[in-house]
Amino acid sequence: MKDVVTMPDRLASFLSESDGRKATVEGYQLLTGGYSRVMAKADIRWDDGLVESIVLRGDPPPDEAMLDTDRDIEWDVLRALTALGDVPMPAARYYDATAEHLGTKCIVLDCAPGPTLQSLVAGAVDPMAYRDRLVDAMASVHAVDVGPLPPTLTRPPTWDGYLDRTNALWAGTERLLAEADPAMRYVGAWLDANRPPPMDLVLCHGDFQASNILVDPDESFQVIDWEYAHVGDPREDLGWYVLYSKSSPPSLYDPDPEAFLARYRERTGADELSVNQATVGYFSVVSIVKVFSQIVLAAKAMHEGTAASVLTMYNLNVVAVGHMNMLGACAELAEPLAALRQAAAPLTEVLS
Repeated sequence: MKDVVTMPDRLASFLSESDGRKATVEGYQLLTGGYSRVMAKADIRWDDGLVESIVLRGDPPPDEAMLDTDRDIEWDVLRALTALGDVPMPAARYYDATAEHLGTKCIVLDCAPGPTLQSLVAGAVDPMAYRDRLVDAMASVHAVDVGPLPPTLTRPPTWDGYLDRTNALWAGTERLLAEADPAMRYVGAWLDANRPPPMDLVLCHGDFQASNILVDPDESFQVIDWEYAHVGDPREDLGWYVLYSKSSPPSLYDPDPEAFLARYRERTGADELSVNQATVGYFSVVSIVKVFSQIVLAAKAMHEGTAASVLTMYNLNVVAVGHMNMLGACAELAEPLAALRQAAAPLTEVLS
C-alpha cells in the first residue's frame, strides 16, 4: 500500500475484478493520522462515468506494527454494519483478504468527505456544541442488534465472564514480559475485587474518540476505525472516551460530566445506578488494557529484536504515566464503587 508508484495499477485491477466495472485510478495518496493501520485515499473513475473517492485501510509491514488487530474480523463487522445501516459510517465496499492484490490485507470503504470531530472541537469557540451529537453517536453503536453480527465477533456468555476475560489480560500480559510488573497484577486484581453493578452486553466500538468521527458537510457524524469492535459492557466506550479525551483535548465530558451522562442515559435507557461517574471511571481503567498490553509487548519485542517501531519508542512513556494514573484511579474509585455495590445489592437479591 505504501508504494504510490505501483499501487494505482494494482488497485485498478483489484477494483475491476471485485466490482465488475472497469476502474481507473486517477489519484492515490497515503493518509497521515492512522495510528495502527496504513491508510490511503484514491480517486476512481469507473467505465460507466461515475467518479468517486475511496479509502483503503490495511495492515502495516509486520516489523512496523505496534498494535495487533484482525482485518478479517474488522471486515466481517464492517460488512454487517453496512448491511444493517443502523450506525452512520462509511460503507464497506471490498476486501483483499489474501493480500495478493494490494500487498496486504486491505479493506476498501467509501470516503466520507468531512474533517474529524477532533479537528473541529480543537478549533471551535464552543466545543460543547458538539457534545450531544457525540453522545448520540455512541448510543447508536450500543443500540445495534448484535444478533445479525458475524460469528467471528465473540459473544461472552455472561457479564461476569466478559469481565473475567478482560481483567485477566493484566496478569496474562505481565507473565509474558521479561521483567515482572507488579502494578499490572495489582490493577487486574483490584478491578476483579471492585466490580460495579452489571449491564447488558452490547456492541462496543472499542476506540470511541473524536478522531474516529468524521463530520459531513451537513454536520452529521460518521463513525470510523472499527478494529477494536467487540461485544462488551457499554461503559467501556464511555470510559475510553473520557480517558482518551484527557490526552487529546478538548474533552466534551470533563466540563459537565453529569450532563454528558444524563444525555447518554436518556438515549439508551440506562439507569443512574449503572451509568455514573464512578462506573465510567472504573471502565476507564478496564478499557486501557487492550492498548497498554500491546505497548508493553511491543517493547518486549523490540528488546528481543523481533520488531521495531518508532511508535513503540514514542509510546514507552505511557508505561510509567499509565502506572501512576491507574493506581491513582484504583484508590479514588474504591469508596464510590463500594457504595454502588451496596445500593445495588437489594435489587440483585430480587432478580436472583
